[in-house]
Amino acid sequence: RGDLMTELKTDSRKVKPGDTFIAIKNVNTDGHDFIESAIKNGATKIICEKGSYSVETVVVPNTKEYLNNYLYENYYPKIKDMKLIGVTGTNGKTTTAYLIYDALNKLGKKCCYIGTVGYFLDKKVCELPNTTPEVTEIYDMLINAYDLGYRYAVIEASSEGLLHGRLENVPFSYAVFTNLTQDHLNIHGTMENYANCKKKLFNQIKPGGKAVINYDDPNKNIFMLDYNTNITYGFKGGDYKITDYQMSILGSMFTFVNDGVKQNIKVPLIGKYNIYNLVATISLLSEMKIGINNIINIVSELTTPPGRMDIIEYNNNLII
Repeated sequence: RGDLMTELKTDSRKVKPGDTFIAIKNVNTDGHDFIESAIKNGATKIICEKGSYSVETVVVPNTKEYLNNYLYENYYPKIKDMKLIGVTGTNGKTTTAYLIYDALNKLGKKCCYIGTVGYFLDKKVCELPNTTPEVTEIYDMLINAYDLGYRYAVIEASSEGLLHGRLENVPFSYAVFTNLTQDHLNIHGTMENYANCKKKLFNQIKPGGKAVINYDDPNKNIFMLDYNTNITYGFKGGDYKITDYQMSILGSMFTFVNDGVKQNIKVPLIGKYNIYNLVATISLLSEMKIGINNIINIVSELTTPPGRMDIIEYNNNLII
């Protein structure tokens, strides 16, 4: 891991002697309640919105804003050449993100993955407490990957992560929207709030970047912002339109059309939802200017993330 986490902490339990503790207000907790605990653990500097403490104290109007700006100014320059790919949606986030990660690595483009199943470089490095970790941890993982020669990163952008600003000031080269179904309404209240939260990712696409969006989802227009280059995929239409598919217990075969050219794909993954995940992946790779023949060759070798429709053969049986 990089040196960033030794400098800045937002969790008082992780503070070690010499660290700076930033008191962040979240939905359920207020970091100001844990300042004394951070000092007890060895924090030598406190950044907060109010109060005066026994160690160096810096009072700012908004600690979350301060942290995001500080990270962007001091650490983003270290990874500015890295192509960041954000994946959001109710279903398919983990599988789509992992397929992109797996494909880029198999294509010889070193890519790390940050999401539900952990932090991956060439293999799993560690588990993560949240699908989208705290912004300090994300920067730390990206800097670490960059230092090891990785120039691509795929990050799962959960609605909670976006709501709590864990990806603020993190510019993306590409963003993928899988779908929107009813979920997390205990946090967001309404579907409109939930959709608008996911939309934040698409406001963070760098100039020249692209948005890859599920054409079949009724909410697609929310994510098709005027200032982005929007690419669509789906069964009902889109730039990458799936025109035919067949499935068996051994895998799937499907056909899609892009720019009038028909492509036939055969993969060992099961289920119509996995065709969506694969075509989202293919669309993205194609828009990254990777040759379609290279993409098709690699797609048949892709695997789903651990714990997602794992298939186990036992005697003459298939266990899913």
